[in-house]
Amino acid sequence: MVNTKQTTKKATGNFALEKKSVAAETKFTLGQLKENSRSIFGVQPEVVDGALFDYKEKQITKTEASNLIKKFLQKVVK
Repeated sequence: MVNTKQTTKKATGNFALEKKSVAAETKFTLGQLKENSRSIFGVQPEVVDGALFDYKEKQITKTEASNLIKKFLQKVVK
């Protein structure tokens, strides 16, 4: 009969965590995005007005504005 030995490896916890640096996105005024809404988002300025109606800040990134515009355009009209 052969003796088999089972070994278990324990994690030592010496793992190096990678920190990913994310570049800060440029913020624009609501007026700048409204003026250039056709070229940036492909929508009319009135859509930007509706999407950002309740937005409290004076500046916003293009990504945030784009997400709000998409949500606005997907709302069901009652």
